[in-house]
Amino acid sequence: MPWKISTRKPRSEAVMPPSAENKWETFKAKVNSGMHPRQAAEEAGDMNYTKLRGADQYEVRLSGKHRATFQVDETNEEVIVLEVGGHT
Repeated sequence: MPWKISTRKPRSEAVMPPSAENKWETFKAKVNSGMHPRQAAEEAGDMNYTKLRGADQYEVRLSGKHRATFQVDETNEEVIVLEVGGHT
C-alpha cells in the first residue's frame, strides 16, 4: 500500500504565507504519490523532519514560523496530520 496523507482535518492556528503553503502542498503531494514522509521532506527542501521528544509525533518546518505536526503509521503507511500552522 503506498503512503498517503490522512483525510482527517488538522487544526490550523494561522494563515500561512504562500511559500509555506507551497511547501506544505509539495510535501503532501510527495507523500500521496507513495513516498515515506522523511523522504518527502528531504525532497521538498529544507523541512527539518524531526521526531518530537516525549511523543509519538513528528514535525516538518514549512517556514521560520510555521510547522506541520503529524503521526506516522508505518503499518498502514499513513501520515496523520495533527496540526498545520504557527510555531512558537
